[in-house]
Amino acid sequence: MLPGQAGQGPGELQTFSPCVSGDDRAAWPRVLEPQAVAGASPATAICRSATHLFTCGRDVLSVYDIASEPARPRLLCQLRGINFGRQMLLHRQVLFITARYYGLYIVDVSDPLQPVLVKNYTTLELATGIAVDGDLLYVSLRTYGVQLIDISDPANPRHLSLFRSRESQSCCAFGDRLLAVGDWYYGSVALVDTADPLTPRLLSETLLRGYGDGVAVVGQTCYASTGHHRLGSDPREEWLRPPEDDRGWGHGLEILDISDPRQPVVLSRVQFPRCTTLRDDYWTPYVIGDTVFAADTHNGLFVVDVADKRQPRCVAQLLLPTLPTGDIPGCVSALAFADGLVYIAANEQGLYTVAIPEARYVPTPERHRVVSVSAPRVAPAGFVAADIDKAFRVALSGDGAFVAADDQGIAYIEFTADGGAKVARRFPGPGCYDVAVHGDLLYAAERYNCCRIYRIGAGGALTPVAAITTDFPRIVKCLHVVANGRLLFMSGGHGCLDVYDVSEPTSPRRVHTTAGPLFYSDSLPNRDLNGMMLIDRYWLGASLLDLNQEPPEVRRGFELFLYQLGGAEALKQHFIAVGKQDCEYQLFDPVTLTVSTGRSDGMAVTGIPTFDGDHTVVFADRKSGEVKTFDVSDEAHARFIPERSFAAPLFNPERVVFRHGKMIIPLRDQGLVIEQ
Repeated sequence: MLPGQAGQGPGELQTFSPCVSGDDRAAWPRVLEPQAVAGASPATAICRSATHLFTCGRDVLSVYDIASEPARPRLLCQLRGINFGRQMLLHRQVLFITARYYGLYIVDVSDPLQPVLVKNYTTLELATGIAVDGDLLYVSLRTYGVQLIDISDPANPRHLSLFRSRESQSCCAFGDRLLAVGDWYYGSVALVDTADPLTPRLLSETLLRGYGDGVAVVGQTCYASTGHHRLGSDPREEWLRPPEDDRGWGHGLEILDISDPRQPVVLSRVQFPRCTTLRDDYWTPYVIGDTVFAADTHNGLFVVDVADKRQPRCVAQLLLPTLPTGDIPGCVSALAFADGLVYIAANEQGLYTVAIPEARYVPTPERHRVVSVSAPRVAPAGFVAADIDKAFRVALSGDGAFVAADDQGIAYIEFTADGGAKVARRFPGPGCYDVAVHGDLLYAAERYNCCRIYRIGAGGALTPVAAITTDFPRIVKCLHVVANGRLLFMSGGHGCLDVYDVSEPTSPRRVHTTAGPLFYSDSLPNRDLNGMMLIDRYWLGASLLDLNQEPPEVRRGFELFLYQLGGAEALKQHFIAVGKQDCEYQLFDPVTLTVSTGRSDGMAVTGIPTFDGDHTVVFADRKSGEVKTFDVSDEAHARFIPERSFAAPLFNPERVVFRHGKMIIPLRDQGLVIEQ
């Protein structure tokens, strides 16, 4: 039986098809005809004010006048550099735009003719969904959960906490400080109590019949859009390889009674037509009165009459024109509304309108919630907190260390006699995500399209040497200097990896580049093994880059699949790689190209590993907040060291660094802690 579904098993849930066959033509859904808005830029996100329409897509925010002629949006202006907008909302004349690996854009549109970028805030992971409750902003982070952010001062957002869920894509604030979360891969709706924004609590989780995403709550009813493949009871099927009978049959709309948020009841499901493309995988419901407008990407737009929530009826549907590839229709990404009119953000095709009598513009009432708490700054037992506000990554340099401090630039810290550290120098800039040191050179991953190389002087002084700009979209997040300082690996949280020869630091030379599925986190090893570097490509499996060749040569022919939130590290003889098998991990021999299995003594092996060069590996798991330390004197048998480990749900640990055998752990917005 599905959780929260009284008296109904998975096979008994009622379904209602929008595609009616037979001669009852009165029951056929109306076929809607979209109208393209000439010259509109590709748009994934869309929202509106009383007088203006805002769209955002690949790299531009567009502002349209819709006051005079709502059916004919007139482009007023554009703001470039807003990259990969995924979802968007308007709150107090400010646009908040999630942008996956670009984080959160905050744009002042009090003057719609002159939008101003106020902040590009770095979220904990890929930012997808968004919702707001007064001064509290919720951002769905795909695989890590939902980040709660204080936006009472939009120019200075403050991290509060992370609600850790399975795979959040979208969220919706409702009721008295409650949140509904659509979980994608697991196919569920989670209801969360956020009365205390520092410790959000799960109230319930209800399984859906397809992959979850968009949710909308009206009164005591939750509407959940689903997509991709049909799902049965727990455990869920592997999404890339579902049974053929289930493939593409997950698209639909589910209606839940949440009058008791601890025990939701599934009332009904509308089954949409089969759609097997995996190209764009998001779906969202919008509720106006007794009508739900369901945006279902390449499957189109569906208009569903939900006056009777136990007997919903699809009354109209729409497909966008076929893409230039000729294989699938365009993508209905998101919707906004006017009286009798729907605006469609069409991802690659721009902006469309369609006349639908059931549509109307309903201004969103502002919720007046005040945030009066701050995330605590504490250190776990056995650690001391350094005197620094933000720390994303750390690189040791002589008696001090450089810290990538996000929007605070680069900090140089000196270690103090009491075991802590203090900031000795700051180097402001556009922002810094990662730092790496080799010899007297510092490599800094700057926020926009650049890695800068500096010469390190006395007391951490920096002199610019060179800058490397990238071909991939305007962001560098991860750096690794390997091969005895000769090669620099650069990735940006998306699918591109570049390798530069920096043996002559004033003239960096790219020697290898590759593209593919995303690098979800810092998944590359800290160093190579005998000139071999392991490259993690989740979905495609791993490959080996032979750095002894010029240019480096890719080697495959072995099976090694890494968990998308895990990573790899070079031990003495093997690369250790994190898979999905709880206490098991993989050991890869770069000489024989063979894979063997290692096992811990009972503790799950998850997160990003760091080796101390002797016999200790520590795993930083941002998803759980855990830091777990193991003795790997025997590489095949990892012995858990509880006294050097901690589980702290408030923390978001990044890759660990060892100094004199002691751990230094960056905690992003919660600073830096040092093992004593």
